[in-house]
Amino acid sequence: MGVKFLMTAGNAGAGFYAIIELAKHQEIDLMILSARSKEKAESAITQLMEATGKPREWFDFVILDLADYRSVVRAAEALPSGLDRICLNAGGAYGGMHDLGITNTYIPTLGHAVLIERLLESGKVPEGGRIAYVSSEAMRPIWSFVGLLAGHGRGGCFSNFCLSSCWGENNVEDVITRDVSGCGDPCCIRGHCLPFRGRMQQYASGKLVGSLYFAQLAREYPKVNIISISPGAIADAKKSSFVAAVGFPVKHLMSCMPHAFVLLGLAQSMQKGVERYAELLTGEEKYESGS
Repeated sequence: MGVKFLMTAGNAGAGFYAIIELAKHQEIDLMILSARSKEKAESAITQLMEATGKPREWFDFVILDLADYRSVVRAAEALPSGLDRICLNAGGAYGGMHDLGITNTYIPTLGHAVLIERLLESGKVPEGGRIAYVSSEAMRPIWSFVGLLAGHGRGGCFSNFCLSSCWGENNVEDVITRDVSGCGDPCCIRGHCLPFRGRMQQYASGKLVGSLYFAQLAREYPKVNIISISPGAIADAKKSSFVAAVGFPVKHLMSCMPHAFVLLGLAQSMQKGVERYAELLTGEEKYESGS
């Protein structure tokens, strides 16, 4: 029997291109992608058939909206048993607040947690199965993110990009949820802190929470290989749903001159990113569960 594979948000972005890469691996017999509507799923499958040369029978889909608890539960019930590989790819730096009272950027992490717990409890992930949660380097203090994330240093514009004058010493809630006008710092544009900074912080925090959660889940289910992986910064904004969601100026810079970021070593191609998914989720296990 071949491998049954589930890719969340496989209809667009990294998930879509990862499926094209994974189609090269003969061990996969069935590729199930999730999308928020039947129309999006069918459209993606049509494009994927053309891109991979795989027949329609190689594909299946499930309707999944991670922001809707009932949709997540229905998807878990609808998915078949024997899900050998699962890539929890769906995510993004979404703005605004959810009805649950948390920022929308955290919703993919929570939705994935509900989905996987349901699948594990129902025995739909067999022993030896693998689950990969797609995380991000944004949750770590990397030099190329200086100025993009809240809390990178203290003491003025160049070390903290106006955070010290815009926010109180311990006002974490403000850092996460809103911008402050009229702080007077020259790093602010028209009196406002760059809005993408707060969204990036939410995104990084959500990925950190997810990585910690799935590391703990690996302890609870030792017979399943559960790890976190990042595809890295993808240079092409037209292909990266994350970059598109972050907004100005990241989206515009990545759209106008993506190759410059690659040359500077700050980003890589979509192909390089999705090859990490394939390396992790095909062939022999390469990393210890919980990594």
